[in-house]
Amino acid sequence: MEWNQNRQVDRTGHPTSPHSAKGLLNVGSPIPSEETGRVTALELVQQAADVMQSIEDRATETIMRAHELAQYAKEQLNFAQRRIRELEAAQSAAEVRIAEANVRAEQSEHETKTLQTQIAAIANRLSGAEVRAKNAEARAIEAEKTLQRVEDALRTQLLAKRQALKNVAAVAA
Repeated sequence: MEWNQNRQVDRTGHPTSPHSAKGLLNVGSPIPSEETGRVTALELVQQAADVMQSIEDRATETIMRAHELAQYAKEQLNFAQRRIRELEAAQSAAEVRIAEANVRAEQSEHETKTLQTQIAAIANRLSGAEVRAKNAEARAIEAEKTLQRVEDALRTQLLAKRQALKNVAAVAA
């Protein structure tokens, strides 16, 4: 078959002669014999085998690449799932912190309202105390004035009685 490997064939599978133009069958060449047909058939079988091997090689490479891509996709999916779990855990923790903050805010709001109510009550009591203090002060001033008038009246009466006694003692003497 070594003699057959250096021979060229045209697009119909017939051997070409060195005199044919660019691998085309020379019209003046003899008609291929039965042996030439067998050689051509063997070459065609070899070409078919080469094509099939090439197809198998490409299929193997494609399968290997598909396995690599599937493995990569699996790794990416696992990474994405881990990341989703991490994010969900972080979201849950954030939701707990938000709920706690809301509870604290509601407590603070309640305490603020309670303090405002207490401050208003204290302000009312203070206002009442101020009114009572002013009234007490006014009564004290009035009582002091009344006391002063009573003292003055008593002094005047005592002085008048003393004078009357002096006058009676002077008349009797």
